[in-house]
Amino acid sequence: MRVLLVSHNALPHHRAGVETYTHQLAQELGRRHEVTVATTRKVISLATGTTRTYQHEGVNTLEVVHNLDGDDVASTWHNPVMERAFEDVLSATRPDVVHFQHVMYWSARLPALAAARGARRVFTLHDFFLMCARMGQLIDYRGSSCEGP
Repeated sequence: MRVLLVSHNALPHHRAGVETYTHQLAQELGRRHEVTVATTRKVISLATGTTRTYQHEGVNTLEVVHNLDGDDVASTWHNPVMERAFEDVLSATRPDVVHFQHVMYWSARLPALAAARGARRVFTLHDFFLMCARMGQLIDYRGSSCEGP
């Protein structure tokens, strides 16, 4: 089975809970399945949407550059450039299952794009990002408390 794990950041460039969980999950699933991690990274010398590949500790990774250069807050939820890049990731990996860890820096439409390709979808909720798009915290872009869970 081909499995695509989607995260906002990944090892070795970012080390935190979601990144470590995703990496360890990829290693374990990789024992029995073809696994790829899709992630984002800020690289100001490259255009947003540029895709690069690397391998870290046996985990194949597709990294899409996102320089946080959207025109408005809405672009953090619906980003056509990142959606096109994700379509390219889907074409390259042809996953049977897409396991979303985090869609921050991507676009909220990613699960729908995976569904349109016939992939089964799983989403692990690691924080409050889908309820309040402020780095997983319950604080909105004005610094006010978001409506809580």
